[in-house]
Amino acid sequence: MANHPSTAVFEPNGLRSEEALSRIQARSRYYFKLSEFAQLTGRDSGTAAYLAVNRLSRQGRVVTATRRPAGYLIVPPEHQHYGAPPVTWWIDDCLRFIEPHYYVALLSAARHWGSSHYARQDVQIMLSRPHP
Repeated sequence: MANHPSTAVFEPNGLRSEEALSRIQARSRYYFKLSEFAQLTGRDSGTAAYLAVNRLSRQGRVVTATRRPAGYLIVPPEHQHYGAPPVTWWIDDCLRFIEPHYYVALLSAARHWGSSHYARQDVQIMLSRPHP
């Protein structure tokens, strides 16, 4: 078996895209902003970072969570058939920047802690201000 050089693209001043995702996920985080990804990979936070995340999205490794500010979810292989990781894994990281005064509604919390066995499979979030 011959030694072939890796076909992965290495960034001169930062991590490869997959390594950046691994670094974020190693901290038990699944939500990240485009600016954070750009900083880890050494890309500018404009077009280059967007194109790299778009490529990861086509591969099913990330999905768009928020449009403004641009935020994405890392999709672990075991959750790819669902399309995203469980909401309890990432909702705090996401809303901490967008709406710091949020809380999970009572029915969703009861379902999470096992009080309602046949509850709907959705999560209700209460915000301090109305959103369109």
